[in-house]
Amino acid sequence: MMEDSSLTTVNQDFGRLASGKAVALWKATTIHEAQTFVTFAHQHQLPITIRSQGLSQSGQSLAPEGAVVLDISNINPKLAWKGDSLIAGCSVSWKSIVESSLTRDLLPEVIPYNTDLTVGGVLSVGGLGASTFKQGVIGAHVLSLTVLTANGTLVKCSPTNEKGLFDGCLSGVGLFGIIIDAELSLRPCKKNVRIYTLSYDDYTVWLKDQFSLKEKADYLEAFITDDRSFANRALVHCAFEYDNQPPELTEQSLHYHTFEHKTDMSILDFTYRHDPRLQGMKDSGKWDEMHPWYECYVDCDELIDDLDDFVERLDKTVGGIYHVFPVDANTPKYFMLPNQGNVVTFNVLSPGLGADRLKPAIDTLVEINDILLKKGGKRYISGWFYGRKGEGYWQVHYGNLYDERKNIKHKYDPNHIFCSQLFPDFT
Repeated sequence: MMEDSSLTTVNQDFGRLASGKAVALWKATTIHEAQTFVTFAHQHQLPITIRSQGLSQSGQSLAPEGAVVLDISNINPKLAWKGDSLIAGCSVSWKSIVESSLTRDLLPEVIPYNTDLTVGGVLSVGGLGASTFKQGVIGAHVLSLTVLTANGTLVKCSPTNEKGLFDGCLSGVGLFGIIIDAELSLRPCKKNVRIYTLSYDDYTVWLKDQFSLKEKADYLEAFITDDRSFANRALVHCAFEYDNQPPELTEQSLHYHTFEHKTDMSILDFTYRHDPRLQGMKDSGKWDEMHPWYECYVDCDELIDDLDDFVERLDKTVGGIYHVFPVDANTPKYFMLPNQGNVVTFNVLSPGLGADRLKPAIDTLVEINDILLKKGGKRYISGWFYGRKGEGYWQVHYGNLYDERKNIKHKYDPNHIFCSQLFPDFT
């Protein structure tokens, strides 16, 4: 058990919108310590909530009443090569993975925007990045996992061995077991990146061009800015890797309104390009404000019908930047996407909201969420969810995979040792 100040810290997450009710905190420093504690908890049916950096927004890493938080943020900070793949411990940062893989001119297929995130944390929710538009979700590029199950056993799992556990842990929010390490697939990369910035005055054209770039660009980021001094508020950053000669953007099928500029940088600097923005949030105090981050996957045609209205509502309440870009269907089994159409993600990621702005922002996001879910949208499991969810909500979210997923939970954690505030009883 830890002192009160530590307990206060783990009863709060990045969202600052939910409060945990942990009765104690156990901070494991080794795999053996984590294994010993989980074995004890299993024997005594003591509920555990797994936590590393606590960057969720609706209690995914917060304990329900009576549970103990198990801090795994330092238990396995190791990297090892296995041929041309990397085995990364759960507490290894993606920054360390990038730096190690670049020594062999390799990179992960998808890299999260925030490279300070840990391997275990990202894989437990899915993981998106600038190559998600063509390569899908980070968790889809895992070759195998080592998992600490609820009875204290270390299990090696993959698509061909203990597949249920493998599928459950990827995007499983720590409910099926603790990811101890992951074998990651890597790809050859080039030394430099050229980024083209294009602006659009028509959302339909903007989205169509993004899907066109799927076969051509290596990376893509797209967003709508609330800055009305910017004539064309919808932008695309499309980027191309190269070694010596920078590529020129000559694609005739693109229909952007204005060519803004081009930027060249090293592949390493490119992977760290969001660091200044994240550091700015911390320096300004925005990091410690409230973050009802909203992320929803929806059919592109369904979104475009309402996009103008959504942007107008958001400008008046939440503000900031609204990310919209394609999501390839290469995902872990339980990372849920709509069943039809060209899927895009609609993200509202405010740098931070003070108490005076929270209610109108929440009201707007709830209204938008209701519309998108009725259109078949699926939420990103790491983000902000309004209110406590009953069994019916998750049945709709997981659809015909709901019962199968519950059966896997019962097989590997029959006493429901692993839980969180968002999933206190796995319903």
